Amino acid sequence: MMMMTSVLAAIVVSLLTCTSGSGITNRVGMARKQGHVKKHGSSISSSGGVQQPDVSLQDDACWLDFSFSHPSRTAQSINDIRISQSSCGHFTGRWLDSPPPMEVGSLGSHRNVVITTFETADKYENAAGGNFAFILMRWTTYHGYELRFGDGYNSSKIPKLIIGRAGYFIKPLLIEQAFQDAATSVMFLDSDAFILHGSFGIQDLRNTYLPPPAPNGDDPVSLIWQWGSQWVNSGAMIFFRTKQTANILAKWWEFGALSEFHDWPADQPALMAATLAVLAPNQEHSVMGCMRQKQNASARNLCMHETMSKSSMHVQDLSGVLSIPTPEMLDLLSSQVVPGKEPLRLQCTCNPGQMPDFFAGCTSMKSLMVHVGSPFFDQKWHIARFGTYLAKAVDPAVRLSVLWNTSDSDSDPWFRSVYVPDVHTLK
Repeated sequence: MMMMTSVLAAIVVSLLTCTSGSGITNRVGMARKQGHVKKHGSSISSSGGVQQPDVSLQDDACWLDFSFSHPSRTAQSINDIRISQSSCGHFTGRWLDSPPPMEVGSLGSHRNVVITTFETADKYENAAGGNFAFILMRWTTYHGYELRFGDGYNSSKIPKLIIGRAGYFIKPLLIEQAFQDAATSVMFLDSDAFILHGSFGIQDLRNTYLPPPAPNGDDPVSLIWQWGSQWVNSGAMIFFRTKQTANILAKWWEFGALSEFHDWPADQPALMAATLAVLAPNQEHSVMGCMRQKQNASARNLCMHETMSKSSMHVQDLSGVLSIPTPEMLDLLSSQVVPGKEPLRLQCTCNPGQMPDFFAGCTSMKSLMVHVGSPFFDQKWHIARFGTYLAKAVDPAVRLSVLWNTSDSDSDPWFRSVYVPDVHTLK
């Protein structure tokens, strides 16, 4: 009984301390001294979107090298970047050798860019950090995506790019840069997230759910995020090239200059406020009033939900925004999943709507990625829950068809076979 009580107490403490921030870029921002930020660089474009800074974002040396035969090379490459203090604003992943041909996807007619960020070097000097980046590189290669890494080591460059904003507002800047480089879609994820059910790609996630209400004269989907019943965790999100996306990025960038959005996890409530302000302009005054009243950034995560509730609005009604339900939101899953499709979420993380499932190991619904977050990364929760999978994922001898069970053959017993009920029969 004493052991059971201790376990329950530990879970309660974890629930109370589960943070809603977006992880890596937030910590980069916390490391920046506001007094060192210079007022030049990027600016908001009058036509929407973020104008590019007056410094080059990439040069011939801006590569992050991966070796399929020697996965440990990943961590060494990242350390080389830290030492070199490159002038790059982002780095593009590339293979020094070739993965098996069956694990290399076609680029196709669409250019999909995936962006992740760096943490401090010590995160990548342990096995878990290097594994996350290597698995992500395998996944992007498999689906034919381009992988970019935000430069979190160059202390002199980021402040010039973000112009007085907290460091996590490098996100909209890097996303906008990818769109200016002709990307069709851009996924952003924090580097404390790892790919789990990797046989699925961006389009699979989009096609799993009925499309949201379409904006007038625009594509039906501008943004995919994981709605956690009360707020969004901005550690994983997907933007598509639309006019609405450009407006959301511009407003997100604009809000980043406000004092309400300087404390961790400021980019998260700022994104929600920006999305609501663009899609429901009459709600901007209310949502920003809520932001000013709340005492801290974590409390501000609730402002979008509270503002919409007062006006009888629901996140599922936002035009162009595909809000993925969590496992606990059975009614929404039943009504939103395309008939014949299996539910799939963008991220399993410690947010309302999926906390119990997160602590159970993300078993109740397939997930494109697991966003470990704080404080669980430092506590090595991912090693306890997914240590075998993470080790297999960086083993060149383990084919992706086995790792992600993409073939008709039985998967190895180390990878869970999870029963998922037919959501269309749930009441």
